[in-house]
Amino acid sequence: MKTFAQFLEAAGDPIKPEQVISLKDPEVQRNLRSAERQPTQAPKPAKDPDRVRQFIQRMRINTMLSPL
Repeated sequence: MKTFAQFLEAAGDPIKPEQVISLKDPEVQRNLRSAERQPTQAPKPAKDPDRVRQFIQRMRINTMLSPL
């Protein structure tokens, strides 16, 4: 059985320490904090529900009548 390091070496893409982002870096800490503070926005509802319903109906009919 191979170790993780041997597996990465065999895969041809070994991870080097300089490629890993250090979480102790002040800039990284600022970015993480700002990402935590930004609220996630809920998706906006469709403006015209009839248009959405027509699209779904059209896709359903086209899919049901498809020769594939």
